[in-house]
Amino acid sequence: MGETGHKDLWHALRHCDNLSGMNQPSHNSKLIGTAQVASLLNCSIRTVHRRVVAGDLSPALTVPGGAHGIHLFDIDEVHAYMQARKEGEAA
Repeated sequence: MGETGHKDLWHALRHCDNLSGMNQPSHNSKLIGTAQVASLLNCSIRTVHRRVVAGDLSPALTVPGGAHGIHLFDIDEVHAYMQARKEGEAA
């Protein structure tokens, strides 16, 4: 994402409190982007998008933009998802 895209994203995030029907992250949450989630999960960005569509992963915030919207994920939720997958594989 270019510098202009980042400015648009941060502008949208600053004004997202008035958007209804969205999961609102807590103010203490650390939000990470789709590419960072893909890196943590050792998968592609496309796979992260597929997991969102399937309902396996839920973004903390989605703003319009790009092909699928811009998803931001609570890092604690991503770690919980990773732990649940790890425990599922061990069973």
